[in-house]
Amino acid sequence: MQELKFINSNGEEITFTSHAPYVFWKIDGLGIQDVEPVYTQSPSQYGYSLNNLLLNERTITITGHIHGQGQDCLLEMYKIRRKLAKVLNPMLSMGKLVYKNDYREYEIGAFLKSHTNLDKYNSAGLQTVELIFECPFPFFQDTEQNGVFLNYVEGGLEFPLVTPTEFGLFGYYVEVDNDSDCDLPVEMYVDGGSLNPTIKNETTGEFIKIEKPLELYEKLYINTNPEHIEVSIIRKDTETNREIRENAYGYLTYDSTLFKLKTGINELTFKSDDEENKKVRVKIYYRKCYLGV
Repeated sequence: MQELKFINSNGEEITFTSHAPYVFWKIDGLGIQDVEPVYTQSPSQYGYSLNNLLLNERTITITGHIHGQGQDCLLEMYKIRRKLAKVLNPMLSMGKLVYKNDYREYEIGAFLKSHTNLDKYNSAGLQTVELIFECPFPFFQDTEQNGVFLNYVEGGLEFPLVTPTEFGLFGYYVEVDNDSDCDLPVEMYVDGGSLNPTIKNETTGEFIKIEKPLELYEKLYINTNPEHIEVSIIRKDTETNREIRENAYGYLTYDSTLFKLKTGINELTFKSDDEENKKVRVKIYYRKCYLGV
């Protein structure tokens, strides 16, 4: 079983399956993408020195037909063809494709780049279609985010972790297994008040530190996705009860890194300069990525 659903930015959707009204025969572009080598070459050098490999954008092509049914199948065909054009409208900007097979479900950001054969139809209400979607970010992702808490550990950090002595006999800790195909950006929430909060990936040594006290009614939000970088302090307006976001990027220490989860095991810790504080709530969200499905 396979199906491919497109959902536009307005939440409208079209689903291609093995039955009417939107039927696909073939889906191309679900495997590993081509890569673009980044290299340098010296005069008289044979070949080149490889610096990096970058994945190209992904193109997904659906080939199939739309099928008008009922007594007036030709009229029905025109009706569903109109819906197809409305939902796939590229002027609505990015939507997403959701691909489902017998194993599981994935999604990827996409927009309709081009189409062909939309003028070929017959009196039985059948019209062939070939729809070409472009996906700027080439990885498929889980349809739902994963979320973990950094739990407060009493009586010592009893895990295979080499930490500075400042962690002492207590601390916040969680282990995250990134078993996907690339490093993952994260969204972090720190709630409950803290003094100069620090979130560290002990596996890589990278950390994010804010030099500012956070009040009990304030929440720190951090997004390390390069396309959506954000460091904000969130609080509610007491009069309107509306959420207010203060740009807190300037509170980052100069040696902070907006890190990602490396592939494999990541040991994450949290600490605050008010070390007696055990009521901080730290939650981290991430979405796994896959080279092909």
